[in-house]
Amino acid sequence: METRQAILDAARHLFGDRGVDHTTVDDLAAEVGVSKGAVYHHFSSKEEIFRSILAEHIDEAAEVSQALDEAASFHDLLRLMVETWFSHYQATAEFIPLSLELRLQAARTEWARETVDAYQSWIRSLLAAIVRAGQEANLVRADLDPTHAAAVTFGVLDGVALQWGLAPGRIDLDALAPDVLSALTAYLGVPARKEGRSAIDAVRASLEQWLASLPRSEPGRRAAN
Repeated sequence: METRQAILDAARHLFGDRGVDHTTVDDLAAEVGVSKGAVYHHFSSKEEIFRSILAEHIDEAAEVSQALDEAASFHDLLRLMVETWFSHYQATAEFIPLSLELRLQAARTEWARETVDAYQSWIRSLLAAIVRAGQEANLVRADLDPTHAAAVTFGVLDGVALQWGLAPGRIDLDALAPDVLSALTAYLGVPARKEGRSAIDAVRASLEQWLASLPRSEPGRRAAN
């Protein structure tokens, strides 16, 4: 398992630095200090390594569960979501180039497109579940289509984070977080007043039920387990 993780760590670095197409299995083996056969012992191809890297980043379900436990209100849940999203980008220097490479690879090849699309579909479904739970608790505008709201929310969060990643000296992501939260709460129509405890409890119950209903093949289910 240590060798497998070392290969994934090397692949994240090399894929982000050189690109998937310009990184060979020999390069990965040399980076880790193992034989080419050792790489193939753990992964059948670069495509499998690519998918495994993406799967490592799909841990939103576990973190949403933590946010649900910590949130004192729906507004607080959204705040934790924004902070969690931004922290993913800030966690490692290689995340931005790797994130961009994954998207570029998806634009070039069908197998990568399917993998990235599955990942993004999972994120949108999670965001839609949050919106839907908020609507059921009368904390989000009833006229919003949850799937549309999820796409908009995804775009705002990822767009701001990518701008920071490409120009960190010009954009203060931590300073922008409250403004992003304000924009999202205004768009979703979240009441300014603090709702009663029963409202966030209802949201928590709805989201926990959604997370528990995910098939075991779903990324979030894998992360939660």
